[in-house]
Amino acid sequence: AVLDKARALSGAGHDAVVGDITVTNVTSGLDAVFLLGDQVSTSTSANWRAFGKRHASILDGTVSPPTAMKRLPVLPVAGDRDCVKEPTCGTMAKVFPGFGVEIGFGRVATWHHFDLQIGEKDVWRIVVLDSNKKGLGSRWHEQMAWLKGVVANPGSGLIVLMHESPISRNRRSKNPGPDELMDAIGEHAPLLSLRAVFSAGPVNN
Repeated sequence: AVLDKARALSGAGHDAVVGDITVTNVTSGLDAVFLLGDQVSTSTSANWRAFGKRHASILDGTVSPPTAMKRLPVLPVAGDRDCVKEPTCGTMAKVFPGFGVEIGFGRVATWHHFDLQIGEKDVWRIVVLDSNKKGLGSRWHEQMAWLKGVVANPGSGLIVLMHESPISRNRRSKNPGPDELMDAIGEHAPLLSLRAVFSAGPVNN
């Protein structure tokens, strides 16, 4: 979908974006929606409930849809705001069915992967990462250990999604997370297997 950036930045941006996605889905068809982080301003239960209700008509989630229109599968990426008040990310996980893998002690992993088969032969590995090193705390080391094994066998190619961009012309962020994630991928993934990195954080260009 091609979204109107000017409308998305306006006060009625959420309604405009939902409208754009709805129209595109009805007229052209969409397979899925990728959310690249910071879905809410702060991770309070009220904010997540509001997010679920606002997008219930288009995104497949735990909030009941207001109409019978088919909803779109959604792949969320955790941003630095999405779990800031709740390090376990439990409320975010409740909004998106199937999001997060239990990693013990009531915690949810904000990183995961899946393989996407295209045609008869090509199998692409999609890797979703949490670039918020400070917010993850000790979980950062768990993600890094997991990442090294996941990228070792990328199939036809590796596609990475993370909130903050590893490359920016305006480096305002002091978060070393994206660079460390990319270094790990460069070290443990086969040569030239990384095909694309998608991100949308505040320092993204």
